[in-house]
Amino acid sequence: FSNCVGLYSADNVCTVYDMALILKAALDNDLCRQVLTTKIHEIPANEFHPDGLVLSNWFLRKIEDHVSEGLEVLGAKTGYVSQSGNCSASYAENSEGGRFICVTADASGSWACIKDHVAIYEQFCSVN
Repeated sequence: FSNCVGLYSADNVCTVYDMALILKAALDNDLCRQVLTTKIHEIPANEFHPDGLVLSNWFLRKIEDHVSEGLEVLGAKTGYVSQSGNCSASYAENSEGGRFICVTADASGSWACIKDHVAIYEQFCSVN
């Protein structure tokens, strides 16, 4: 990587397999796992946000709304640069103890990312 923020650079090259390895490493780190698996985080009131602030992992919540019973999507992260389109990585477990990482790239939009992940999980990871 030529930068640590994911901004486009001709020297930044990352495959979906590379992203799967990065997500696996992130899930092995306690702090990263906590952030990636948080669905809703509430920030208490402060001088900038007197009423507090509620942050939501919309992508994670939408994937989990559409997968079959017996499969739980536990963590997800999206990304976008024009050169690779909408990309996303997620982690799920099924009721039989199976663990799965799904990474997709070049989706036409955020809903397409969700549909791609749901379709992959349904086809390959659901409990029969």
